[in-house]
Amino acid sequence: MRIRLLSVLFLTSLFAFANPCLAELPAPIESENGDYELTLREVSRRNDVLTVKAKLKKLDNEYSHQLRFWISDNTFLLDEEKGVKYFVLEDKERNKLASPGKNIRSSGDTVSFWVKFPAPPLEKKSISIYFSGYEPLDDVAIEDK
Repeated sequence: MRIRLLSVLFLTSLFAFANPCLAELPAPIESENGDYELTLREVSRRNDVLTVKAKLKKLDNEYSHQLRFWISDNTFLLDEEKGVKYFVLEDKERNKLASPGKNIRSSGDTVSFWVKFPAPPLEKKSISIYFSGYEPLDDVAIEDK
């Protein structure tokens, strides 16, 4: 039984190591004011578009006000090696290609969201992600689909 369990663990870890799609995402981070937690769920590139999927969780219960979360102009990707910023894609009417604003009411409430960016070149395998009010998420692995 123990040998079988060790074999399964070894094969699972070998598969994860050999498959870059299973790269670990960064740990959740708190907002600068400590009221919210941001967790990345996926960073993937398909054709010329990079999609970031994440969730936001309200941590405090001190304030019961409702927050409307939306993607700001200070949300972008950064290729630090080349010094290139990638801003949120927009449609012809200049609407951001991202989840619509969402309401967060109480402690423990969670909202999921997504954001679309122009994809960096295929040889770029990781990127830094900036959300307003949070420290940067550096060297986040990009999953190619």
